[in-house]
Amino acid sequence: AVVGERDALSDQFTAASGELDALSGHQSNLERVLNEEMGVLRTEKENLVQEKEGWISEREKLAEERAQLVQQKEGLMQEKEALLTRLNEAAEQGSKEQALSEEMSVLQQEKDALLQEREGLVKDKEGIQQQVVVLEGLLQNQEQVLQEKDSLSGEREMLSQEMAA
Repeated sequence: AVVGERDALSDQFTAASGELDALSGHQSNLERVLNEEMGVLRTEKENLVQEKEGWISEREKLAEERAQLVQQKEGLMQEKEALLTRLNEAAEQGSKEQALSEEMSVLQQEKDALLQEREGLVKDKEGIQQQVVVLEGLLQNQEQVLQEKDSLSGEREMLSQEMAA
């Protein structure tokens, strides 16, 4: 009876040993896949960070361009006021009135063109800002995935320690 019990225990030990070997092989495969996925995620994260930096740079350039357009607009407004003053003076002289009116019309057209260009830049800036928000969301998702992967790695370590014990 003792021999039979010993053989049964020996068989159980052999079966448990086989299961442990299979789990160890499975763990190695999981570690390899996890490492590959973490490498891909790190690369994607780096790409997203670089893309975000590009968008931020583009947003700064647009802000500078907008500031320049605002200065140009202010300059045109001053020119317009000066022309209005000259126009009033020319109205008294009669013959100069037509020339100043034409000059003012040209300046108004230039001003309108600059205002349209400014509106286009503002819309572009808003689009870029929305894309930066989307990229920041993607970056946060990437970081969450990396944290979850790190958590799985910790669980894998605990499983490895349990199997070793």
